[in-house]
Amino acid sequence: MLDQLSWQEPKAYVWHRFRQKERRRPWEAARLAAIAFATVMGLRGLAGIAGENRNLLGWLPTGWVALGFAGFVAYALPWLIRFVTVSKVVLSQEGVNNNIVVHGAVL
Repeated sequence: MLDQLSWQEPKAYVWHRFRQKERRRPWEAARLAAIAFATVMGLRGLAGIAGENRNLLGWLPTGWVALGFAGFVAYALPWLIRFVTVSKVVLSQEGVNNNIVVHGAVL
């Protein structure tokens, strides 16, 4: 009879798997950056449709803000999230289960 056995994987192994995932899909971050950039610029366009707003930023400053936001979301945020990722492996009668927990949410 096998009781449930669980352990947490070492940080070095989790970081290595994170880097492998980045290398397998190198365009994933660029695609996320493009989506974030287009979203911010689209929201700026929608705000401009509503009427004349003197407090609305111009297109060029909005583009710089969108570029910074896109870079943060696509490149800096995943890098920061890897520091709080916990990988827990559970071995039970049903089989092997690898739970990856990020801020309390199981992926």
